Amino acid sequence: MDNPINFITSMYTERYPLPDGLKLRISVVEDLFKEVNKYMDETNRTQVTTNDVAEDSNGFTCMPNTVEDETNIFISKKLIEQYIENHFQFACTIFHELTHAIDFYNYCKDFCSGNYDNILDNNNYFGFKMWSEFNAKIISYRMYFELINGKEYDEEKELEHILNFELDFQNKCLENNLLEINSPNLVIYYIILYLGRYYCWEEMYPEVFKNGKLISKVLKKNTNNKIRELYIFLKNHLMYSKEFAVYNLIFEELQNLMLSYSYNEYF
Repeated sequence: MDNPINFITSMYTERYPLPDGLKLRISVVEDLFKEVNKYMDETNRTQVTTNDVAEDSNGFTCMPNTVEDETNIFISKKLIEQYIENHFQFACTIFHELTHAIDFYNYCKDFCSGNYDNILDNNNYFGFKMWSEFNAKIISYRMYFELINGKEYDEEKELEHILNFELDFQNKCLENNLLEINSPNLVIYYIILYLGRYYCWEEMYPEVFKNGKLISKVLKKNTNNKIRELYIFLKNHLMYSKEFAVYNLIFEELQNLMLSYSYNEYF
């Protein structure tokens, strides 16, 4: 593959065109953690990002000052170089980050007068941010699956793989993450990513995964019920909305979930 970044970006934008006016730069860097922090220091971008950058991050999106400026997506060079060994994992990362770039651009333009700094003044920002994580996981999983498997695949064989391996693996990952972390925001983050993946399974096999009936039961019963309520709400609000109240409702759902959650009260 001569230019994997262009190939994957074109694949994405054919299905999800970039909004008019969104300027993007995708940079492949040796040390993603270092480069992102350098960029944020140079541009004084200390708060508005899609998430916190970690030293082992594969990709990261940095918002500019305004929608007139360039949004920067950083991708780990190591991820690109090892695309054969890691089964094109970089593609999933690019799909995910492109989705964030579009979501944040639309939100900033619609609700923040085009200024990314104003995002933090919105009391529903966390609701929007987690909706974008849900959206990015769905789109990246869906497109990555198609890239690896093609549009035609053995549905019975794939369902068997999901039920006998992937579902159990993701349930255990979620359980381990929740047992190891002590940040409410991270708890929500991992749950949201899990639910985005689960939605893709339900989209592929509606009767098997209907309305979250196979969602992991890693937390106490009341919290598990709240997770399902959150999932159904998100499932009913898949599209980006210009209705400010939608993100308030998502934020309220997240608050209800956290109120039902307390550390070390699993199973």
